[in-house]
Amino acid sequence: MAIKEAEKGVERVRDRLARWLADLSSRSSNLDATLDDLQSRSSLWRLTRDHESAAALPKELVQQVEDTIKILADAESQVLSARDSILTLQASVAQQKSSVDAVLDQQQTEITTRTKGAFGIDSPPLWRAFGSAEDGDSASRQFEATQREHWRSLKTYVTQQSEVLFVWLLAWPALALLLVVMHRKAKALAQQDPSLETAVKLLSRPVAAALVVTVILNELLNLRAPAAWIGTLSLMLVLAVLRLAPVLVPKGQRLGLFLVALLYLLQQAAQLAPEGFAIHRLALLALAAVGIATCVWLLRALQADPGNLSKSWHQAVLYGARLALTAFAVGAVADVLGSVEFATLAISGTAKGLLVAVLMVLVTAILRSIVRVALLTDWASRMGIAPDHSATVRTTVFRMISFLAIVGWAVATLQGFLLLDPLFADLRQALAWKITISQFSIAPGDILIFGFLIWLSFKIAEFVQFILDVDLLPRADLPKGVPQTISRISRYAVIAVGAVIASAAVGLDISKAAIVLSALSVGLGFGLQNIVNNFVSGLILLFERPIRVGDTLDLENTGGVVETIGMRASIVSTWDGAEVVIPNANLISEDVVNWTLNHDRRRMSIPVGVAYGTDPERAAKLIVDVANDHKDVDAHPEPTCLFIDFGDSALELELRAWTAGSAYMSVASDLRFAIFSKLTEVGIEIPFPQREIHLRTTTLPEVPADSAGETVDPDPES
Repeated sequence: MAIKEAEKGVERVRDRLARWLADLSSRSSNLDATLDDLQSRSSLWRLTRDHESAAALPKELVQQVEDTIKILADAESQVLSARDSILTLQASVAQQKSSVDAVLDQQQTEITTRTKGAFGIDSPPLWRAFGSAEDGDSASRQFEATQREHWRSLKTYVTQQSEVLFVWLLAWPALALLLVVMHRKAKALAQQDPSLETAVKLLSRPVAAALVVTVILNELLNLRAPAAWIGTLSLMLVLAVLRLAPVLVPKGQRLGLFLVALLYLLQQAAQLAPEGFAIHRLALLALAAVGIATCVWLLRALQADPGNLSKSWHQAVLYGARLALTAFAVGAVADVLGSVEFATLAISGTAKGLLVAVLMVLVTAILRSIVRVALLTDWASRMGIAPDHSATVRTTVFRMISFLAIVGWAVATLQGFLLLDPLFADLRQALAWKITISQFSIAPGDILIFGFLIWLSFKIAEFVQFILDVDLLPRADLPKGVPQTISRISRYAVIAVGAVIASAAVGLDISKAAIVLSALSVGLGFGLQNIVNNFVSGLILLFERPIRVGDTLDLENTGGVVETIGMRASIVSTWDGAEVVIPNANLISEDVVNWTLNHDRRRMSIPVGVAYGTDPERAAKLIVDVANDHKDVDAHPEPTCLFIDFGDSALELELRAWTAGSAYMSVASDLRFAIFSKLTEVGIEIPFPQREIHLRTTTLPEVPADSAGETVDPDPES
């Protein structure tokens, strides 16, 4: 632990030297630019002085030129002197940084060596570790020296980071004030939404909640802070947790809070205890005992009330508690037997992982409460994400918070076991290994970076499309189909830019791109023509917009409303509720009936037959009156009734009227009902087809018979 603390101090010195070196490099570059400008100006003035026509110039003007050249020369000399001084200082700083880097490498090597060799016996058994009074005096002196070193590092850190710490101190009350406002909002909304009760409880203690969030952010942003500063923040954090946890933990489970607080205190005691003495080993043993008790309590609480967590989280916490229980027990045995290095790693690392897990659960609950209340505010309504899309946004943000909490817990736990730096070093070494095939080489790290950037570009594209579809485009007065075109093209553009950035990040040159394009062209020649055809057809649909999202189509035996126009295919929702996937090329190359391309109006043609003997003009007027009385029938053009034909059983009339395309079927049905009722009311018959069948019988001629009595065919040729 002492080496790790010294490593943090060296890293802070290295960072400070790196900042100085960057500042000196910037100043040196500026001086070089100034020097070039002065030399250019001086050369120009010398050319002016030495030109043939200079002899004809007045002496006063020549003297001014000479004075200007001298001034430029003096300025150039001063700039050269300043640049030389900066270069000398830059070389000195670079040399110091190189020395610090060497020391840091030695420290990291020592930490790695001790971590890998921590499985051996490095001390006598615990029952033989108790020495004389001189050992107690040595432990006391070491403790005092450690405290003085911590105090010195704390003062130095506060002095160097005063601006950052001042911003942090301002962020705490600002966040607390924001939480006060949100608590009032949540309290007012909780009467209609019972799910806000937890948020109301957490936000009812805004100072403690703000302290938890700001302290966690401070520790995440200052990973190289000294142990004294981290200990101070940890103490504040524990007090805030003890203030907040009772609102989340039922009274029957308050024992867990006591165990967690005791676990923290013993961990601090183990860190402050002088290493190499029995007091340190006893502190580790006590820490392991409390850790075992905490894990046992957690396992019993999970078995008694498993309903507080989802099934997956319940299993994860269960396995984690069992693993921590095993680590504490193994560490305690190792401490007793004399493997102090291993015991320190096992017990302290497990305790830190357990404490950080509790903190991450609390921080996640606070952040979720803030997000839940924020999505119900007027600001969210003005942004267009409430109430229709608040659930989607809330789910997405909750997942991000949970992911970041898991990552933070993993990083802190690996740091507690001193495995983070070796793991990153091994990972960098593995990712730097290159695979070479002829003149083509690529590293696994490049593949991961490329895949991550492509994945990130798709996620950003989805987010941009969501913002456009939900917030920006609905506010703009654009023709039908244009918002979908802008949204889809923006998505493609973001993905394309992401692909270019990913290619540049992995150093993909022209030769590599040529190989990829040649392979792609071969694939296109063999089997990707349809995919490219559909993709290009989709672009045509987006730009030309013969078919748009929301249009009503008739395509062969398929009819319905266009739901989406995708990269390869479009989805049409039929009237029966099915969703038909139609390749984009079919929508371009085949005949498609679009009922809503230029307008959303449709003509109804309703045939009506009346009996012979009926006055057709009167019947036509009645039918038109029925159409005019319907509220969904358009007045322009006016409904008309035409005399179509003299049918076999009726006089054939036809009503023609216009209505909105979305109400076409229902309005036509209403008109048929109304026409039937009206004609029946006035006594006009609507006949059905009738057929008369007349049967005629004829007398057949007598057919002669032969001698045997059989009938003889009178016409044998037939």
